[in-house]
Amino acid sequence: MKHETEVYLAAWSRRVESSSGTTDGWVKFYLPDDDLLDKLSAFGDDAARGTKKAGGKLFKMILVEVDEIDEPVGVNLPKPLKLSQWAALLCKDPMFYEFLKGFHTPMIDLMRSSGVKFEPDIEKRCAQVIRFGCSVDSRSMLDDNALAAETFNDAFYNPFKQYKEGKQ
Repeated sequence: MKHETEVYLAAWSRRVESSSGTTDGWVKFYLPDDDLLDKLSAFGDDAARGTKKAGGKLFKMILVEVDEIDEPVGVNLPKPLKLSQWAALLCKDPMFYEFLKGFHTPMIDLMRSSGVKFEPDIEKRCAQVIRFGCSVDSRSMLDDNALAAETFNDAFYNPFKQYKEGKQ
């Protein structure tokens, strides 16, 4: 089961060692609704009773503190890539040129008939096709031009993603 939700810390205790033995530390969370509790209870009666071995199941949990606007606190998450960066990565992928030749032949023919001189380097040639197909002078314009961005996603990025998944 994979589940992502927001929980709140209710209480916690450190590991305690005494003459009668060791008590493990514990953490208690408030769950947002009973639906999640029902999903967790499906792991067995031992889990519901709170024994150390919750039905013999092992769980992995990732906690990230967030501020008032749900931004991670103290975590340096990578920034999402811009469309121009995605376009550059596509041009470096050898399968992308194969995709272009198969799915964008009419556009490539139109480019040739328009007098476009293709670069000998395949990566640069792919960039030419993207720029021509999206009607931009530079891939960086994909980041600021809504129509070009939509064209890039609809004509190149999403179809190539599907193409690549079908090949694997």
